[in-house]
Amino acid sequence: MGGTDSKSVGEKLKFQNSAAPASPPATARSFLSAPRSLSIAILTVVFILPLPSLFDSIEQYQLPGGAQGQVFWGINFPSCPPISDRLIPMSVSESLRDELEFLRGYELRLLRCTFPPQPSDAQDDSPLSCQNQHIHVLIDQLLNSIEAGNYQGALTSDGVRQAFGLSATGWADSVDSADNVYSELQERVERFLVHDSADEVDRVHRAILVMSVAIAALFEFSQCNMTGPLKELPRCPLPSEAGNKNNEYREWDNWACNQLMSAGSDLLGKFCHLQYIVYAKILLMKIRDLLSQGHISSSDSLQSISWWLARVILLQQRIMDERSSFLFDLLQVFMGESLYNFGTLERVSSYWGSKLFKEEISAIVSMVHLEAGIGEYTYGRTDSCRKKFDSAEMAAGLQLSVTGVLGFRTANQVNNFKFALCDCCYQVSYESYIDDEITGPVLGGSQGTEGTQYKWKLIR
Repeated sequence: MGGTDSKSVGEKLKFQNSAAPASPPATARSFLSAPRSLSIAILTVVFILPLPSLFDSIEQYQLPGGAQGQVFWGINFPSCPPISDRLIPMSVSESLRDELEFLRGYELRLLRCTFPPQPSDAQDDSPLSCQNQHIHVLIDQLLNSIEAGNYQGALTSDGVRQAFGLSATGWADSVDSADNVYSELQERVERFLVHDSADEVDRVHRAILVMSVAIAALFEFSQCNMTGPLKELPRCPLPSEAGNKNNEYREWDNWACNQLMSAGSDLLGKFCHLQYIVYAKILLMKIRDLLSQGHISSSDSLQSISWWLARVILLQQRIMDERSSFLFDLLQVFMGESLYNFGTLERVSSYWGSKLFKEEISAIVSMVHLEAGIGEYTYGRTDSCRKKFDSAEMAAGLQLSVTGVLGFRTANQVNNFKFALCDCCYQVSYESYIDDEITGPVLGGSQGTEGTQYKWKLIR
């Protein structure tokens, strides 16, 4: 495509052996410590001080046929196909079209796990009656476990064991054994997705199953290291016939740590269960490579795979002690594809259509722009991150303005102190409007010193 070979993104990119810039301040590291609502996230970044702009060596180039692409240090990455390629061809039979549309609903269910809860009257589509009914049941069981927060149950389900077919025979507690087992895992995943599939639609089914397993591993890692609650988990996330105990495979954690540090930086601190994020990254990258090589159709479904990969790469950067130019390249590619696929209301609506709930389209658009802005801020690209935050603000229907006021923090305070006031106007489509003001917490400082106070003006 566009003069590039069929090698995977991971094979194309070489680590830039250059000195990485200083790590972001502590406030930037704690900015993504736990999922927050869109409004609070935007309010936080309003007060970010400008940082020096980095990694500006991105050039645009023209592909044959008018398609656009990007160049990162001389490496060509073609952009996503036009929106017309995202629609299911009319030549496809009606039953097959319904099947592919239903598979997109699975992608939406996975994304909804990172959004606010839906209304109680929200209902998902019922499974189709088709020749792939068995794998539909397996995927539905995985998604039910993920939606219920039972990530370990999803990772150890019977469907995953049958899909990968790993056996613990010959496993040893050593770095070499871990490398061999995870290499075997990649071969088994490719065989499961490509060689064992009946047709193109079956490959998409299997890819969604593998993607669900990867997302469950990603959520498990985030829960253990960031959001909580802490709980005892097996060190190895791989499904095997014999299973594994918590005190086994300690050296495999060292292997996972080496895999993460191969991006060019040490870890920020001590993290647990590093195999889970490596496991998630391996599975998602394998699906992405097969998509780019044409073994799995990229026009029928799986457009959200780039978004999940961008989240994995950004999370990996957050646990690194320094910024990695290698991870930056990957993040730019995957987040660029995500913005192309889900960066506008029209593209989100054309992909999921009637499956979307009320105001969910704007939530998806604002979220992808917000995460893109957070990624830009992580690497000090202040100008581009502010543009993406503005896009997220516009998509969410927010209007933010910052001003200064004099006021009192406590009832017994005598003198006025200066505050930075953020007025947040949230507009929704109701005929009646109710004005309300909410005074937020004071960030920084103590009594007798200057602080920052948030003041909301909610228009409903």
